[in-house]
Amino acid sequence: MATIQELVADVRLSEILLPEFQRGYVWKGDQVRGLVQSPYRKHPTGDFLTWKTANPGKVRGSKVEQEGNSILLLDGQQRLTSLFVLFEGKAPPFYEVESLFFNLHFNMQTEEFRFFQKTMMEGSPDWISVHAFLKEGFAAYLERLPKLDVEEQTLIQNNLARLAKLDAIRNSYQVDQLSGDELTTEQVVLIFNRVNSADTLLTKA
Repeated sequence: MATIQELVADVRLSEILLPEFQRGYVWKGDQVRGLVQSPYRKHPTGDFLTWKTANPGKVRGSKVEQEGNSILLLDGQQRLTSLFVLFEGKAPPFYEVESLFFNLHFNMQTEEFRFFQKTMMEGSPDWISVHAFLKEGFAAYLERLPKLDVEEQTLIQNNLARLAKLDAIRNSYQVDQLSGDELTTEQVVLIFNRVNSADTLLTKA
């Protein structure tokens, strides 16, 4: 098990790399929103599959360290890229030219997730930036409470449980890891294709 924050940190430090044979980022906004809604509602979101190897081959974006093992992300790239953007507010090191989705907001009254809409959200204390909230953390967010006006303080105090649920999406995620350099890149690509074929069938089922 690993927390989302640990996985995001590993991507930031280029300790998790994306192999060249992986496709680019193709998710749409609704998929990103659904990814955040799932852990908030305690629904399953799938596992990550990685490969620990001293011979990673070609990777996207980041440089491979000359010594030691590298960890390649075989399954879960769309999810981990989305989570990285969500927590860091920027593209991961293996980002190339794909479109990414920022400005996801959360309504603490209705528990709705939406991308920023000026007419709906500007000036409304009900809506908060998910990116800003997760980057700051729940504890630091509450430390600012006394500096807010009474109406906003009351709003937050009445919705503490929902904000705690939002903060909790940073918690455990299952990571399955292949290891050993007895696996060739061709074998790993085959495993990758099988996993993604299974995911496609499940999605259609």
